[in-house]
Amino acid sequence: QGVCSITIDPHKMGLAPIPAGGILFRNEKLGKASAWNVSYLSGGDTEQDTFVGTRSGASVAAVWALLKHLGKENYRKIVESCMHLTWKLVGEIKKIEGLDIVTEPTMNIVGITSKIFDICQIAEELRRRKWAVSLFPNHVRIVVMPHVKERHIEEFLEDLKYIANKLGGQK
Repeated sequence: QGVCSITIDPHKMGLAPIPAGGILFRNEKLGKASAWNVSYLSGGDTEQDTFVGTRSGASVAAVWALLKHLGKENYRKIVESCMHLTWKLVGEIKKIEGLDIVTEPTMNIVGITSKIFDICQIAEELRRRKWAVSLFPNHVRIVVMPHVKERHIEEFLEDLKYIANKLGGQK
């Protein structure tokens, strides 16, 4: 009741190769309407279609092998590491004058917002520094994936602080 689809994306936290994900719809009509514009992905307007034609079984085999190799405990450690870095990122963003977060994260996703800075300028400056960020109308989205290390978070925060100061914030 209330659930119309279920998705798995083992290429994200599962470390599996693309295209290993899948989606199940309760109603076939929902599946038929799957092509849509994804403006929040890095780079802007991108049309995505959830369904891909025939696929090799290699991705499925890779997911199975990863599940067997890593097991629940190691996947738990991967998620814990991502969340630790997510919370570190959030704590430091809150210290930067003029910046805030959209909401306290329950996943490895952080939304950076501002009431005084143009969020598009922040995204542009971050992209200029080679950070792959997604832009929404009122925030920049950061996803802390398993390959991200503490040094990456620190480097990102240095750039973010520099940008905020450049746009008129204080240290």
